[in-house]
Amino acid sequence: MRAWPALIVSPLIALASIGLGYALVNPVCTKGLTWALHALILGSLAVSLATTALAWTERREFLGLMALWCGAFFSLVIAVQWLAQFFVTPCMS
Repeated sequence: MRAWPALIVSPLIALASIGLGYALVNPVCTKGLTWALHALILGSLAVSLATTALAWTERREFLGLMALWCGAFFSLVIAVQWLAQFFVTPCMS
């Protein structure tokens, strides 16, 4: 039962992180609070890694192994999204 959060929550968190990140760019840039975008992605990464850690306990079963890989993949997606914010600032103008 600990494998399900990594299968369901981790992809949803990655999708929500991308969607909320795009939605928050204008308000964050007008107020000069770019740290809020970093905090959003850091929180998303923490939740995704926590669900992946739960799946680690059931890695000997097939569903647990698939959940572990799914959680790891979407954690990597969130980390790459965060890495992109360091190289390309969202507030270019």
